[in-house]
Amino acid sequence: MPAVSIVIRSFNDASIIRKTITHILNQSFSDYEILNLDNESSDGTAEIIREYKLIKQITIPRNSYVPGVVLNKGIAASQGEIVLFNNSDSIPQNNNWLKNLISPILSGSAAATYARQIPRPEAYPWIKRDYARGFGSIPLSKDFFSAVSFAADRNILLKYPFDSQIRYSEDVLWAKTIRQKGFKITYVPDAITEHSHNYTPEQVYKRFYGEGYADGEILQSGQNILSLLKSITGGIYRDILWLIHHQELQQLIPCLKYRINQKTSYYRGRNTYWKKQK
Repeated sequence: MPAVSIVIRSFNDASIIRKTITHILNQSFSDYEILNLDNESSDGTAEIIREYKLIKQITIPRNSYVPGVVLNKGIAASQGEIVLFNNSDSIPQNNNWLKNLISPILSGSAAATYARQIPRPEAYPWIKRDYARGFGSIPLSKDFFSAVSFAADRNILLKYPFDSQIRYSEDVLWAKTIRQKGFKITYVPDAITEHSHNYTPEQVYKRFYGEGYADGEILQSGQNILSLLKSITGGIYRDILWLIHHQELQQLIPCLKYRINQKTSYYRGRNTYWKKQK
């Protein structure tokens, strides 16, 4: 039985999946198995992963993908004492990523951990700012968590599975539940992966509307207009300072469009859920 089960969720990442797997295979900690849950990729991702004979593959039908269901399926299929999920487009940045991420769990100081994420070199400036704020040397907040690259004790995952209904923020809901049960989740800034997306305006709307809707359910509250305005102005203020510091003020207009789209989409999603409950 391996000490760690590394579960990779994939969908149409043929351009990057070899890098992810290569960096995983080069880790200094070697007592692990690798499982792949592929969502019927159409770009050759599954075929590339199949070249690595030691990786166990499980196909997730295209129209049946629910994050919590897939995460739970990976947990059920794993054998390791620790289950580590790493997205197929999340590239470990050194050969101690795995060792560093699981060390707090092995020592008994944490039940779960999550990795530091750095943006890709081609990421938009405002995306780089978000990542610098969200994944610095200390946790963003006591409630923050990301499932892009995280590890947890398998027994805890089995006892407290992911919600099988929610479509967004399933990781936030799971982390909230675990913390409420008295378990510690530790941020590991020296377990580093490269991961970011330059979303189109439509993708920004879809993602943050979904996150807002999910947070309405998780937090059982809406968001008032004053909070929205504060969120927009605070975000834009920090964006301008970042752009000036990095000499990219020419990116201000697309940055403003992104930030307003992001914040208003979240606001609409969160209040759409809340209004349904009244």
